Amino acid sequence: MQKRRQALKTFVGGMLSGVLIRDAHAAPNVLPAPTTGTPTRSSVPPLTQPVQPGDEVRVYRSGVEHATTVGRLVDKAAGDRLETLEALMGFKGNAEIVTVTDPLRGGDFVIDSATSGPVDGVLTLRDGQGRRRRRVFSGPLLAKWWGVSGDGRACGDALAHAYEAVMRTGGALCLPPGEVNCGTTRYALKADAQTKPFVITSEGYTLLSYDNVDPPSRPSGRDWVTEPVLFSYTGQSVAQPAPPCIFDGQKVGMSYQRQRNKGGTDLATLGQTHPTPHSVGTQAIRFEHVVRPEVRCMRIADVYGNGILAKGCLDPIFADNQLINVSGNNVVSRTGSMSRDSDGGGIFVSGGYGGTIENNIVWNERRYLVDFKSPDNGQAMKDTLCGYIGVWAEFAMNIDEIKPVAPFDGLIEASSKVNSEKRRDNRNRKTVIRGNTVYGYVIGIKTEADVVATISDNCVLNCYLPIFASGTTGVIEHNYVDMLQCGSIRCPQNGLETVRAHIPGHTFGQDGPSSTGLTIRDNTIHTANAYPAFGLSRDAVTIADNTVWFSGTRAGPIVATGGASRLDKSPTISGNRFFYGKDVASVTETMTTYTTALAYTSNIHISFSTARIKFNFGSFKTPSEGAHIARNSFYGDFDVTTEIGNSVVEKNTFVRSEGCPGGRCLHVSSLAKRSVVSDNAFHLQSAIAEIPLWVEGEQCRVEGNVFQLSGTAKPTVPALSKSEQAQRLQSWHANTITGNAQGLALVFGYNLQAPSFTANVSDGPAHCVVCPSGAPYGPVQYDCTNGFEGGFSASPMPEPNTSGRLAASVKPVRGMRLPPYLYPKAGGAEGEVYIDAQSGWKKYGVISA
Repeated sequence: MQKRRQALKTFVGGMLSGVLIRDAHAAPNVLPAPTTGTPTRSSVPPLTQPVQPGDEVRVYRSGVEHATTVGRLVDKAAGDRLETLEALMGFKGNAEIVTVTDPLRGGDFVIDSATSGPVDGVLTLRDGQGRRRRRVFSGPLLAKWWGVSGDGRACGDALAHAYEAVMRTGGALCLPPGEVNCGTTRYALKADAQTKPFVITSEGYTLLSYDNVDPPSRPSGRDWVTEPVLFSYTGQSVAQPAPPCIFDGQKVGMSYQRQRNKGGTDLATLGQTHPTPHSVGTQAIRFEHVVRPEVRCMRIADVYGNGILAKGCLDPIFADNQLINVSGNNVVSRTGSMSRDSDGGGIFVSGGYGGTIENNIVWNERRYLVDFKSPDNGQAMKDTLCGYIGVWAEFAMNIDEIKPVAPFDGLIEASSKVNSEKRRDNRNRKTVIRGNTVYGYVIGIKTEADVVATISDNCVLNCYLPIFASGTTGVIEHNYVDMLQCGSIRCPQNGLETVRAHIPGHTFGQDGPSSTGLTIRDNTIHTANAYPAFGLSRDAVTIADNTVWFSGTRAGPIVATGGASRLDKSPTISGNRFFYGKDVASVTETMTTYTTALAYTSNIHISFSTARIKFNFGSFKTPSEGAHIARNSFYGDFDVTTEIGNSVVEKNTFVRSEGCPGGRCLHVSSLAKRSVVSDNAFHLQSAIAEIPLWVEGEQCRVEGNVFQLSGTAKPTVPALSKSEQAQRLQSWHANTITGNAQGLALVFGYNLQAPSFTANVSDGPAHCVVCPSGAPYGPVQYDCTNGFEGGFSASPMPEPNTSGRLAASVKPVRGMRLPPYLYPKAGGAEGEVYIDAQSGWKKYGVISA
């Protein structure tokens, strides 16, 4: 044993006080919280068999653990045996060791050489001669010594004394196996300078149960009241936190099944869950201002209210727990308002630094039981979810404007003003929400109010907003999301309904460092409803490498943005995989309403449906600028529109099948001025029912695109692209048509204004570059580099390259030379040139007769 202790001392020698070291196969080892002077370090010994003769023992004197031992215990036979502690208190014999045989409170007691000091009647007491005797044991404190039993009978006060004792001694408190009924006792433990780290565990497996305590009466003018916390442990402040408290949930569970309050709206109807409850319920476990509190492997069930909370704590750890029907939701105030924040969820960290919430199951099936309609949007609430948030984190540790304890005082100051002056920020960093399963809450996982979090590898099911980073930065990755039944129900709170998506990146606050940037990557979303996969309403959001499966008769859009009133800057949507099931009959249009520097790149879209699937980058009501739409693949009837000026649409692939020839592929609207459409590949069926490429923006360049036609069906369109809005100065260069057996033109032009056509080619018979609708206006650039058998156009039209048919935007200047006539005459001129205002236009060149 001495070797083991020395090894442990060496292992933890370099660690900070207050840090938990845990072995998966051994009892926990804990270091005490920082103290003034030289830090002390001790370890809690593992649970062992009762002390035997010859064993070393640890001695507790006056509630303070000594680092020394009493040597080796002599044979118990040398002492006397008594049945109860009360008998020992009356014992006047001289035996150095007395064994009390009471199966609950018994043990070995030796005469203490320190005759003075307090006694607690359990670890220390005085015998019939007034001698101070101390309990001799190794391993943890046993709660049964204080009268705690596992037979379901109420023993709440006895457990309170056991908690007080382990706070003094440190180490582990072992509860008896079975049901420990806390009765109507609620525990509010307050740490002081003498408190040591402690662990709550069991000799076998213990279920902590609680008898019902009704909530108090509700004062007039109050919407609701609160109830006492089942177990709370509190330090003095962020600057004076309590040492660790650890629940070893592999051996301890908690249930409030006897709670009468299920969210009823008054004391007479507590069992009828209502959106306006009389009480917001209780909290199962609450830590406040604690260094690294832990709850592991614990099952907490049937609590109306909240589960595990940590406020102002340093690096809390809540892992491998099960929270079953731990929920509530006070969603409607007495005045009918739904703008109030709510209570009722699984695991919550607030106002601290860091925190790890991992591998928990947070599962809620609580429903509203009364007929009630949402004042916001009329949604019937009976049988809908009653549970606010499964897992959430908010605020940094300086929320109360108190300077935190070292070493965190070097990371964050007490006030926002000082943080700004030192170029620090006010965010809670290093929060990890990982590997959890969350089911049945309004919001599955949420971060807000200056939390920088990694949300990864979670499975979030049947929630209105499955994963919601509300105005916070961080990374959301490797999660699986499915709204399930919630996808067919409106969220009763309209403020949340308006931002609904499977993973929304919305912010309700102002733009700033805490809300700029969010990475959503490698997630899998299954959706059978009309809600968007993702939401954008902030700057610098990256949505990358996700997989989205759309199913059901109506599919939602890929992304929803902040609307016409908000400019979303520099969003990136890249490398994602979007699949549409055969059962999809209609799809809500994807619209990025108001963006600048949008990047939509390297995404693959595969539709097994015949439904038309539309994308609109930008909106005609809110002109945007600078989109890059590149290297995307669209397999199926996809219709992509950009209304964003200076768009670059390049290297995309559109593929249509014989069974779904589809309609338009790409549309560059009149708002998308100065855009470039280049190097795109259109793999089309000859039976296509609509011209695949529309270009309406002025000064657009269409170059290097390939149109590949398949099939023998006769097309119903005259050309493969069109410009029908009489836009000016469009350029068509180096575009190629293959498989053009039907002789389709390159462009269907409506009153073209000064276009340019160079190096465009096509195979097939009797085809031309332009199939005009109305007569074009010059100048028209068309030269011998084009490879169309039918030339510029097979339709008769007025000569566009004359001074009399100049586009309105073309103003003559000295020396302006119009291109040669498109329809020259033998013996006539080649074209016209502008001399000056006095001489006007003159003809140049002579064509022989």
